Amino acid sequence: MAFGLLLGMPGLASCADAGAIEEWPVFERRVRDGEIGPTEGRAEIARWAGVLEAAYPAEGFDRRIFFPLKGHGLRSVGGRNGEGYKPAGYEFLGGSRHKGHPAQDVFIADRDQDGREDRTGRPAEVLALADGVVLSTFAEWTTDQAYRHIRGGNYAWIYHPALKLFSYYAHLQDICVGLGGTVRGGERIATLGRTGTNAFPARSPTHLHFMLLRAADMAPVDPYPMLANLP
Repeated sequence: MAFGLLLGMPGLASCADAGAIEEWPVFERRVRDGEIGPTEGRAEIARWAGVLEAAYPAEGFDRRIFFPLKGHGLRSVGGRNGEGYKPAGYEFLGGSRHKGHPAQDVFIADRDQDGREDRTGRPAEVLALADGVVLSTFAEWTTDQAYRHIRGGNYAWIYHPALKLFSYYAHLQDICVGLGGTVRGGERIATLGRTGTNAFPARSPTHLHFMLLRAADMAPVDPYPMLANLP
């Protein structure tokens, strides 16, 4: 089942700035763990916007959009007409303590909560929204105290140069891409799981937490209108 929206198709860029890529996860984890103040954090956001725009020119990346969960579409998004998106109070620099819900949750039917789709018996495949560069992944979440505070569980961040957006995929199980790798829109990047502080308990249906942030200032962008325009 294809869920792609063609917005332009320049060739996929092959450029890479390995040094810069290796530093972004350090910044991301400092934010996640509350180890960076607002003044330094805002300066770093602005700096990274420039670094990434220079390292990955937009014309080298396709703008085609794909639904982030294979075999699913808008009906799998929680709430009605995207009402699950609640950005009020969200601040990227708030890390794991942030407020609001600046994302859309995409649900699968998983009655026994084994992380597999009831209709196929297989793990759900998480797909890249569009062409991009993998800037950070985390695949070490466990239920013990060391990582329990990480709300997203296992997760991945991808920068999309043609869209000037970051996409964030949370509550993953296995991650199939590595730091600095380029991905094509619709490419499998992970399988869905039940990792994360609020996703692991039995009260939570199995779902993908899918968030978009504007690269210029890390302000949230509602994915719903974009996804609603897919064929």
